[in-house]
Amino acid sequence: MRNIFILALKDIRVANRYKLVAFFHFVFPVLYAILVGYMMSGIVGLGVGMYRGTVSVAVADQDQSEFSAGFLRQLQAAKELKIHQVDFDTAKDMVRRRRCAAHLVLHKGFGSTSWLLTPGGQPRMRLVIDEARIAEGQIVRGMVYMQLMDYVRSHFLRSFTDNPEQNARLRAVFRAYLDVDTQLDSALKQQLIDLLHTWQSVEQTQSTSGGQPPSGPTLATESGRFKDNSILRQIFPITFPQGMIWAMLFSAAFYAISLVEERAEGTLQRLRMAPLTRLQLLLGKGLACMMNCLGTSIALLAVGMLFFGIRSNSYVLLLIGLLSAALSFSGMMMLLASLSKTPAAAEGVSLSALLIMAMLGGAMVPEVVMPPFARTISSYVPIKWAIMAMEGPIRRDFSLGEMAPYCVGLTLLGMACYVVGVFVFRLTED
Repeated sequence: MRNIFILALKDIRVANRYKLVAFFHFVFPVLYAILVGYMMSGIVGLGVGMYRGTVSVAVADQDQSEFSAGFLRQLQAAKELKIHQVDFDTAKDMVRRRRCAAHLVLHKGFGSTSWLLTPGGQPRMRLVIDEARIAEGQIVRGMVYMQLMDYVRSHFLRSFTDNPEQNARLRAVFRAYLDVDTQLDSALKQQLIDLLHTWQSVEQTQSTSGGQPPSGPTLATESGRFKDNSILRQIFPITFPQGMIWAMLFSAAFYAISLVEERAEGTLQRLRMAPLTRLQLLLGKGLACMMNCLGTSIALLAVGMLFFGIRSNSYVLLLIGLLSAALSFSGMMMLLASLSKTPAAAEGVSLSALLIMAMLGGAMVPEVVMPPFARTISSYVPIKWAIMAMEGPIRRDFSLGEMAPYCVGLTLLGMACYVVGVFVFRLTED
């Protein structure tokens, strides 16, 4: 065991003595996390037109009135939304565990519609958006606006059609409702304004209230911050786990290529002259890759903690997540190295496989812009498991039970890939 550990340390020293390799191991992941974090800080939303699929929303109906039940049916009929009707605590937990992009609470008194004709009135409802899924949250926000307006219009229009003055006042309130909201996407806001115009054109009598429109109600919306974070700590706890994934990805690719190079150049055969078996040599290579993955990730995490205020609710769980992810990448490295006989082939196979997994797993392409089929596939990609294993203790307050599926999956995958890789390596050895 001592010889294996010494061999692993030697490989790490040799690997990182090259400036370009050290750059991709340590510098690039930090730059990626910082640059993407700053770019994400300006995201307001992608808009319904760019989104493909449905957004999951947990709804807690605390009012239990006929009005709230009808509004829920209206939401469930929207093809852009997937509604989960649950209690309040479950709704919060579904957002925390990333099963829903937002949760909507219909408070007691929601069925009392006096706010419709009251200047500055506000419906008794609150929308909480996951801060890591801002684009999806803005889609939910716009759809809730639209469905609320459509439902109120259909629910009250029959009683208002004989009173054009009340109709005009109601439209003015909804128009003011839109004017006071500066975060709503401009295209979606225009659609809602057009809907008001269509409603007005349907009426035969064109009447107005004659006064200035009152300041309208506002939809109570907030970001689902599971900790009291500043703006930097809202964004960088999302991008730094992705940066750690890139650090591990480059480590796995480099060690796969270097292992094939040593095999092609005969270095492994010369090492066999030392008191080391073939299995011990491969264990040393795997341990070196795992230690390098772990070391670069801890270095990146240290940068985040020192300069960007990143904290974890449990550093023990975070270490478990890092270890399981490092073991997984080490196993994948061995499997990828066993599939190639030349360094050029190893470079192509390793980078292609790992980059595709990064794309499908959410380290490169956000889930929100993926088609539905790709989003389903991403749940089975180990890159996403690794992101969740790192992100869970940092910003989602995961417990050990919530971390277990991701960590166990990564560990078993790493061990399986390593065993298969060693077996194939021995079969194809000259």
